[in-house]
Amino acid sequence: MSLTVQIPNSELCYIYLNMIGNNLKINNLSLKRPIAFFDLETTGIDIKNDRIVEICIIKFAPDGSQEKYLTRINPGIPISPESSAIHGIYDEDVKDKPSFRELAQDIYNFFLDTDIGGYNLRKFDLALINAEFERIGLTSPFTRETKMLDPMRIFHKMERRDLAAAYQFYCGKELTDAHSAEADIIATIEVLDAQINKYELENDVHALDDFCSYDHEKGCIDLDCKFRVNAEFFDVTKSSV
Repeated sequence: MSLTVQIPNSELCYIYLNMIGNNLKINNLSLKRPIAFFDLETTGIDIKNDRIVEICIIKFAPDGSQEKYLTRINPGIPISPESSAIHGIYDEDVKDKPSFRELAQDIYNFFLDTDIGGYNLRKFDLALINAEFERIGLTSPFTRETKMLDPMRIFHKMERRDLAAAYQFYCGKELTDAHSAEADIIATIEVLDAQINKYELENDVHALDDFCSYDHEKGCIDLDCKFRVNAEFFDVTKSSV
């Protein structure tokens, strides 16, 4: 059984109160207070300047009951084509949706007095939603007392992601002399060669350099990425002389 309640001032924005027969359960987590797991879809990956276009929050109470808050949001700025290609949400899809300012108090109240969880929570979703709250003059609902669970960090801590693990995964070999410079670099070369084959990557150095770069590193003109080219004002392919 499920009860659907419309939130005031939030067209097409609902809380689902799942009481009986819900398949989503947390069997191995002991709760002493509610925890809200949330995920954001956004206009881009710039935490300071990009905005939320969709938010889903699923909140569990210690008694096992749960609530879900799900809505799309008009970000007030264009959604980047790169982001739309990933999450499938386009400007046209959200042009008639409420703004974050209109929904902020409902979202704030939904998070109030909860712990939180999410994948890559600390580095992205938490920082971006806090920026949204700050932008409209609301303090964050999260405090020093808020506990934060991030399955990505557990994954990275518990499943090896070092060279030996990569060598075993991609090459099916054991790295017997790990941390000797020669053994490590030979394994690195073999791993790269196997990755190009496994994922059918372009075998061109320029293409692989681009593939190995995170978005925030692209456009850098120094190796430490302290300086960035603004393509709108400066074209490095042209001589300044």
